[in-house]
Amino acid sequence: MDSGTKQMSQSLIVGALLALAGGMLDAYTFLCRGGLFATAETGNLVMLGVSAARGDFTRTLYYVLSVAAFAAGIFTAEHINANADRLKLHWRQWVVLIECAVVACAAFVPESGDLAVCIMVSYISAIQLEAFRKFAGRGGATTMCTGNLRSASELLYKRIFQRGDAGAHVYGLLIVSFVVGATVLGAASGALGDRAVLLACLPLAAAFLVMFVSR
Repeated sequence: MDSGTKQMSQSLIVGALLALAGGMLDAYTFLCRGGLFATAETGNLVMLGVSAARGDFTRTLYYVLSVAAFAAGIFTAEHINANADRLKLHWRQWVVLIECAVVACAAFVPESGDLAVCIMVSYISAIQLEAFRKFAGRGGATTMCTGNLRSASELLYKRIFQRGDAGAHVYGLLIVSFVVGATVLGAASGALGDRAVLLACLPLAAAFLVMFVSR
């Protein structure tokens, strides 16, 4: 089962489900938790410098903690992978379970804890990004789209003008899934408020179950 689970964890359907969750998480922190993006750290690093330049050291501390949480997420994913032989489930399934647990906790943090929630999202985004790095044989990301957009454009160009290998569809699906996730969360945020993030547990749970399926 472990071999089949590993294959399925790198399948395109798992990638699409994780990108769906990634879009939901990014939209959630922006719409419901103070207008911040927490699934990628480039913006946080930029804002860290800007906040420091303005003398807003409270805001600077948040960005420092967000980046630290992201690094902690990478450490967590690597530690789980390093001890994979001791686990009854595939290590990537444990990553998804951790994500679901953190998402469930974040949904019930009051508005006064918005920054804490963003830090939590940075953490689980990092473990997802580190654990799931390849889909259908191609490297990709499920918590951000810049790299996917670059790869899709590059492969599409090579396919059209140089008769290169197909593969742009892999990145196209990851991008579309991310956008759909953001759209769904945006539509639900008005009615569900801070609890809207619980919707991200649905694609995460689906990804967890799909990994049990053997090719």
